[in-house]
Parts: sequence; C-alpha cells; structure tokens
Amino acid sequence: AFAAASVHEANEIAEENNSRRHTAGMDRGSMTYAVERYISHAERLRPSMKGKESWYNRRRAMLNFAKAFPDRNVTERQIWAWWDTLTHSQQILREAEFRRLWTWLVREVFVATESNPFDRDRLLRREKPVSLRERLSLPDFWRVYPKAPDGIQVAMGVSLLTTLRRGDVASLRRSNVQGDYLRVTVSKSEEQRGTIRAARLEWDLGDHKELGALVERGLESGEGSGCPCVVSLKPKTNRGEKVHGWRVLPD
Repeated sequence: AFAAASVHEANEIAEENNSRRHTAGMDRGSMTYAVERYISHAERLRPSMKGKESWYNRRRAMLNFAKAFPDRNVTERQIWAWWDTLTHSQQILREAEFRRLWTWLVREVFVATESNPFDRDRLLRREKPVSLRERLSLPDFWRVYPKAPDGIQVAMGVSLLTTLRRGDVASLRRSNVQGDYLRVTVSKSEEQRGTIRAARLEWDLGDHKELGALVERGLESGEGSGCPCVVSLKPKTNRGEKVHGWRVLPD
C-alpha cells in the first residue's frame, strides 16, 4: 500500500512501480535498462502513444540501439558511425525521438557526451533514394481498379480521394471514423514532429459522399472478421503474421 494525495498521483505511482518491475533483474548500468526507463517515462507523459504502430516502431528502434551499444559510455563518434549505417527513411523516422531520448538520458541517467549527438544541426542525413516504384497514372488507375478485389478497391478509392499515403490508408482504423467524420493523424508528420504537433486531417463524410460510401463499404466488408482496420480483405490462406490476417498491408 502507498499514500497518494489524489487519484492522478496514485496512478502515476502505480505506473512507476510497474515500470520498475519490468526492468527488474536488468543490469542497471546497461544501455537497455536506461532506454527501458525512458520508454516507461515517455509512455506516462504520452499515454495515447501506447497502442500506435508508429510508437511500437520507435520503441523497437531505441531498444535495437541499446543492444548495439550495451556500454553506456558510448562516444559521439561511435553514435555517428552507427547513424551512417541507417537508411534515409530510418534516419528521418528516428531523429526526433532519439533526440528526446538522449536529452532524457543526460538529464536523468548519465552524462556520456558533451552535447546531444542527435541535434539536427550536428547530424548528416543520407540523400533520399530514387523511388523504384513508379507513380500510377490516372488512366492506369482506372484500368487496375475494376479488376482489383473489393478491399483493394476501397484502399485505392480512399487514397485517390484523400491523397493519403499507402501506409496511412492501410492503417486506417474503425476508431478513425467518428460519427460523420473521418479523422486521421498523418503518420509521417507524427514520426517527425511528435504526436502533439503532428498534422491532423478530417473529412466530413456527409459532404464528401463518395468517400463516405467507400468508408462504409470498407467497414461492412470487414464486419465480423475482428479486423480493426477500415480497409480489409479476406485472405486466401492464413498468413500466420502478428498483424490481423484480414488487414491490407501497404505493399
């Protein structure tokens, strides 16, 4: 039992104790232990992130970083050498969160570098690679659309009417449909700017009737499947993946 002045404080104490149990038995001098503590801290400050795929990916990236540098006495030169091994996309998606991670590590855990090695002005990024996937022209779009399965048609139609990227369309969940509105947090913006500052879009499905019909069609086609996504497709075989079998993947 513990004493707390309010329900909010009691919840914070409980979450802190849970995070300590999660790191029980870890080497307290390891980078993994320090990163796990940061993850728990970040989730207490931004609890809405927990169920998001973008946060899951960032968490995994930070833990992989910790495995690469088990010794917390890592140097900036070592960090930059590791940074140069990442792809352009990986650098873009990791930069902001790793900057926050290092600021917290210096403040709360240890001081291993004179300044933050992930400061934007100190990092060199790879050049954006040339896309190997050609854009689908509008005539080609309409040649493909009638032959595509129903779930793919829904995805193609939503992408055409909203200009959302493939990943955002594939990640649309039933919870994004709120009454007569489709509300979306742009994933690329969230990765780069954080959840609070990320770009948010919404469409009134009463005004955008074609989009509303597509969303309704997507919801109806996945009814009873247990798939949380707006865009779904019954698989021919069990894919045996961690994601729901009916989910349409971006690629």
